[in-house]
Amino acid sequence: MLVGREGERTRLDSLIARARRGESAALLVHGEPGVGKTRLLEHAGAGAADFQVLRARPLEAESELAFAGLSELLRPVLHLLDRIPGPQKAALSGALALGPSVPGDRFAVAAATLSLLAAVAEKSPVLVVVDDAHWLDAPSREALLFAGRRLGSEGVLMLLGMRDREWISVAGLGTLELHGLSAGGAAALVERTGTPVDVAVRNRIVTETRGNPLAILEAVATLTDAELLGKAPITHPLAVGASLERAFAQRLDSLPQDTQDALLIAAASDTGSAGEIARALTQAGLSPDALEPAERDGVITLGGERIEFRHPLVRSAAYHLHDPAERRAAHRALAAAADAA
Repeated sequence: MLVGREGERTRLDSLIARARRGESAALLVHGEPGVGKTRLLEHAGAGAADFQVLRARPLEAESELAFAGLSELLRPVLHLLDRIPGPQKAALSGALALGPSVPGDRFAVAAATLSLLAAVAEKSPVLVVVDDAHWLDAPSREALLFAGRRLGSEGVLMLLGMRDREWISVAGLGTLELHGLSAGGAAALVERTGTPVDVAVRNRIVTETRGNPLAILEAVATLTDAELLGKAPITHPLAVGASLERAFAQRLDSLPQDTQDALLIAAASDTGSAGEIARALTQAGLSPDALEPAERDGVITLGGERIEFRHPLVRSAAYHLHDPAERRAAHRALAAAADAA
């Protein structure tokens, strides 16, 4: 059962009920990695047992392969191609390598996608679920957004779950943005793990993950029993699992190496003190200006007495993606900076 998503579940349940009555809708479910998009889509699928459910989960490795996502999604209903207009059938068949290619007619492919979904819905309501839709190849995304904008009274519900992308605001579809769980919801998720956790430690987990459900579960699984019970100090940013850290670290990969090294020192600082971090950068042989590219990219905020990461999980990623020797060196630089204060 989903924890702390009552409002979101109610909205999806309402859309499913409306699709049963023949009302169509399309919704972009978006948010940061690990925030619970997949679980919410699974909830929708569980509530649509009487629907024809079409699913796709695009892969990053296939995001440049034209119509890969659409092929996966429509494969179960391609036997209905004869029920759509001939030119559309020819265009879609060619795009999916089922017939001769019809070059340059992406409009016909998009129109065929809409027609095919409508044909499927003649027998039962249809639930279209695309998870990780941010990895859709461009032609597939184009066709699905086109169809989603034109759905009307077919009885089709289209749900696209995805990470935040700039094009969401111009997609022309309804949106449901997921944020971290409330304090109460996050505490309930910790309790459901069955692992004893001290209240103060639980509150720290909730704060440092900003209520991100996957990060909470990974943190509880990663901390030692002594740390969870408050019997041993947690002297580092929480580890939230390699895959989640990698997702949050994507914006760090393009930064200069000295900036990434400087971010490690900033992430290792318990105080976030700008003065302490500047002295530690000098101790490590790094320029005080090394953090400026990270500020320009919105990774951190400089100015004032503290350096703030845009999200606690970016701080976690900046720390844990370095090897243990590098992390120890960062802590030594901070200790030397504290002594020099």
